[in-house]
Amino acid sequence: ADRGGEQVVVCGYRDLSQPDHARLLGAAELALSRTGGQANASVVLALARTPNLVVDLPACGYMQSELTSLAVAHRLEVDGAGTVSARPKERPLGALGHWTWPPDRLRDLILELIESRDAAASLAAASYEEYRDLRDRRGDSLAGIVRGLTGQPA
Repeated sequence: ADRGGEQVVVCGYRDLSQPDHARLLGAAELALSRTGGQANASVVLALARTPNLVVDLPACGYMQSELTSLAVAHRLEVDGAGTVSARPKERPLGALGHWTWPPDRLRDLILELIESRDAAASLAAASYEEYRDLRDRRGDSLAGIVRGLTGQPA
């Protein structure tokens, strides 16, 4: 896409090694992901402070990808009966698109995120803060569990 003399270059990563994939994500102005927080790339994006646009794909319940994609922009709650409700987050971890959207709508959102430094920076900062919160949580994060198993203070 043309941005007034600049070009938007879309890079895939299918044949990249894991370290090269991480470097690509760190160098990008914007990442396009197919799932939300369950993807290991979400941690790389948080650490690199690269904003993320999640375009969920139909997964027929596989890994509940539709819900984890929704969690990028919404706070999910499950009641005792298993009913899931969602409400928008004040600080979304990423932008959320949907696979059913027309290509023009997705293109416009991509360009908006690339051109709006404030919007992109806000998404990246929220993602990083969420990562830090999960990492530093005492008892219920992987780091907290490992610290407890190894006898280190939680």
